[in-house]
Amino acid sequence: MLDINPLLMLLVFVVFVVSVYLLNEWLYKPLLAFMDNRDRSIKNDLENIRSNDNEIAMLKTQAENIIAEAKKEAATIKEEAYENARKKAEEQIEAKRQELETQKISALNALEEDKKVLYNALLSQMSLFKESLNIKLKQL
Repeated sequence: MLDINPLLMLLVFVVFVVSVYLLNEWLYKPLLAFMDNRDRSIKNDLENIRSNDNEIAMLKTQAENIIAEAKKEAATIKEEAYENARKKAEEQIEAKRQELETQKISALNALEEDKKVLYNALLSQMSLFKESLNIKLKQL
């Protein structure tokens, strides 16, 4: 029933060995080479990412330093502007104070002149007031 044919077995063995050899040459080696290249590429990408992370951290530190310097400079400029504005306001206030003082003195001088003129006018009319007062007293 079962006949074992050594020639057929040898042929199957040869076909098997040739198939393994051809599969190894045409499929397994290129596939393994592709997988090795892919692993190397992934490894290189990871190294690049790590170096980029370091570069990003360095750039972030530089950016933070630049921002800190800019904030300091802005604060300095703001303080200088505030001081300049305060000095200018004080100068304007002092100028206005002197102007008002001058106006006050001239107004007081004008009032003093008016006082003298009024006093002289009242003195000149004093005799009329006395006569008028005497007339009123006599009528009572």
